[in-house]
Amino acid sequence: MTKISDVGFPLLFDGAMGTYYPEVSKNPLPLCEMGNIFDRDTILKIHREYIAAGARAIKTNTFQANRIFLSPEFDVVRKVIESGIKIAREAAADGKVLIFGSIGQMAPKEATSFNDYREIVDVFLINGITDFIFETYSSLDHLIEIAEYIKSKEKDSFIITSFAIEADGQTRMGEWGDKLINEAANCKHIDAVGFNCVSGPLRIREYLEKIEIPDSKISIMPNAGYPTVINGRTFYPNNKEYFANAVVNMMAELGVEIIGGCCGTTPEYIKEIAA
Repeated sequence: MTKISDVGFPLLFDGAMGTYYPEVSKNPLPLCEMGNIFDRDTILKIHREYIAAGARAIKTNTFQANRIFLSPEFDVVRKVIESGIKIAREAAADGKVLIFGSIGQMAPKEATSFNDYREIVDVFLINGITDFIFETYSSLDHLIEIAEYIKSKEKDSFIITSFAIEADGQTRMGEWGDKLINEAANCKHIDAVGFNCVSGPLRIREYLEKIEIPDSKISIMPNAGYPTVINGRTFYPNNKEYFANAVVNMMAELGVEIIGGCCGTTPEYIKEIAA
């Protein structure tokens, strides 16, 4: 199994799954995570496209695989996660590519418990996935607890926590991004912190320049830009060259070591970054 030490830094991740999946699937499902079971060839194809584009790390298609977004029956959630792991492994079989278990925020802390996250993490750990990305969070919620739990089970795991901020630096729950990444960075069990989703690379860069960046590995995976809605469908302007330049400049000038793309990005964006 490929380890962080085999790949090193800077580390280039893949791009979006949720916004790219409807573009390439012949019969897209409302939740792309269900594609792990009912549309596995498309999910496999997407993973392989990102790897061919130059990604050295991919995220399992499990962002919303939980009791709240997917199904209250955890057997369904477990099957989706296990299928997602198998597909990612099949895609990464031919090269040194890291696989990160992707876990999204379920709901505000008051509506969830540590055990809600633990049961998801346990599925990954039992199936040999020890690296995690907790992405698009609006608050710390149970992140500190769950990171400590993961490290108690697998001390060599690599854990990324990534928060979604608006242009002003606030999350949808009213938390400030600099406070969140600094608190996460102060947790000895969390290996990298940063931002993804909601904002494009320009807005995230502007915010990074305003704040005190913690002494930690920084992960930045912006949206392609701000979305445009046409006839009820969401589109992102195709400016992959600008996106790639902006992301690479954050590496060169701000010390960002983990990069990738979020909503609206495609394998072409990752290919442009790799180039």
